[in-house]
Amino acid sequence: MCEICQSSPHLAGCPNAKPETLRCVWCKDDVPASDIKKIGRDYVCGDCEAEYLAEKGDDFVESFVSEHKTEYFLKWWFDSFTDEEKTAMIKRIYDKYHYSDFSGEERFSDKSEFCLENDTFLDFVREGLNNAV
Repeated sequence: MCEICQSSPHLAGCPNAKPETLRCVWCKDDVPASDIKKIGRDYVCGDCEAEYLAEKGDDFVESFVSEHKTEYFLKWWFDSFTDEEKTAMIKRIYDKYHYSDFSGEERFSDKSEFCLENDTFLDFVREGLNNAV
């Protein structure tokens, strides 16, 4: 019988009681219940959680990417290319969609607007005119 809680087995909260343990499904260690998480039907310790989740993640890849399209396509995937490769891709998209939707005059107007909003365009024109002489 315990001298503190006066019980056998120990009462909950007794400092002499052994902590409840659960077995981690990943590493197979017995871990204090306070240091283990229930994920689905499995108990996983904190040390194994990231590896366990990564291993189980294949079933969730498509839905995660679907919910994070902008981050995936613009920030992760697209950023993996060089500026030259990015420009070539965007030009192909531009040629396919922009040219089919707009007349030649509208396309020129669009490009002209870009040029006039760019701080270096007038210097570019000046240099071109000076070189033509």
